[in-house]
Amino acid sequence: MKKLKMSRLFPIILTLIFLVGMGCASEDQSKSSAFIKKYKALQASFWDRYITKNDQKSKVGRAPDELIDFATMYDQKFQFPGHPKPSEATELELNDIDQALQQVPKSVFDLMGNRFYGIYLAQDLGLTALGQLVADEQGKPIGGFILIDETRIHTDANSWRTEHENLFFDTKDAKLEGVIASPKGNTHVAALRWILLHEMGHLIAGLHQEIFSTFKQGQKTSANLGFQTLSWEVKNRAYISRFEDKMLSREKLQAVKIGTKAWPEQEIVPVYEGLQQTNFPTLYAATNPGEDFSESLAAYVNVFVFHEPIFVSYRKGDSHKVFESCFSNYKCPDKIEYFQRLLKPNP
Repeated sequence: MKKLKMSRLFPIILTLIFLVGMGCASEDQSKSSAFIKKYKALQASFWDRYITKNDQKSKVGRAPDELIDFATMYDQKFQFPGHPKPSEATELELNDIDQALQQVPKSVFDLMGNRFYGIYLAQDLGLTALGQLVADEQGKPIGGFILIDETRIHTDANSWRTEHENLFFDTKDAKLEGVIASPKGNTHVAALRWILLHEMGHLIAGLHQEIFSTFKQGQKTSANLGFQTLSWEVKNRAYISRFEDKMLSREKLQAVKIGTKAWPEQEIVPVYEGLQQTNFPTLYAATNPGEDFSESLAAYVNVFVFHEPIFVSYRKGDSHKVFESCFSNYKCPDKIEYFQRLLKPNP
C-alpha cells in the first residue's frame, strides 16, 4: 500500500492537505509569507479591518471578493471542479447556517475563541465546504474561517450523508444509505451542523498543533496531545494507519476528493466490515489524520450531545446489512474518551 507522505507544508495551508502539524524550515516560512501576501483573505490585517468594518453581530455572511479570489486559487491548485462565484444567498439561507452554528457546543467554540472569523457563503466552490487557516507574516496560524457552497446545503442530513457515502463506490444494483439522524432530527440544519463541526475540526487542529504532536517516552500527557497516536503511526516519515491489515487500500479514499469512485460495488461489504475492526468512526475518517480528527469531532457531538445515530445501511436483493459507527456502539472507547476530555467541562 502506498504510504501517506508527510509533506513539509506551509503552515498557512496546513488544513488544505493533512494537518500534520509539522514545523517548517526557514525556506518554507519565506514561501508562506509570500503566499499570504498574495491573498488578502489569508492576512490577519484583512480580517481586522473586515470584521471591524462590518461590525459582525453574527458569524455568518456572504463571502467578500477576497474570499472568492482565494477559493478560485484553491480549486485550481487542488484540482477541484469549481468556478467560485459571489453568493446569492437569501436571508433564510443565512439564518439556516446561523441556526446550525448556534447548535455547536460551547466547548467547541472555546477551542477557537475569538480566532474564529466566521462562515461565508459562495456559489460553485467545487466542494461542500472549506475550513481555512489565517496566518501571521511568519506563517503561524492565528485564526480561521469557513467557506460553504450555498448550492449544496438544501438536503436533509441523511440524504446528504447518503450522497457522501456513495462517493466511495461505483454502486449499480446495491443501495447504500448513510444515516446520521433519527427521523425526527433529519433536517437540513442537522446536515449543516455536521459540516460545520467537521470544518471546525480542521481549524481547531491547525490552531492547536499539539493535537498532532507525538507522545514522547516519559512525557506527561494531556487531553489535547497526540490524537493521531490513537489510529496512526509514523514509519519512514510517513503516516500509516494502525489498521492497515484490517482495511482495503486507504489510498483509494484520496480519489474521492477529485470525484473518482474508489471501489466497485462488490467491495462495499468488505470495506465496511474492515472499517468495523478499526477505531475510525466513519469511512472518510480513515483517509488521513486530519480527516480523522474532524470526522471524529463531528461524530462525537452527533452521538453524545445530540444523541443521534451513525450507521450505513446496505441492501442488495435479499441481503441487508447495517454497519454501525464505533462511536454509536462504543467500540472505540479510546477516541470517545479523548473527546470527553478535550471538550470537558461543557460537552
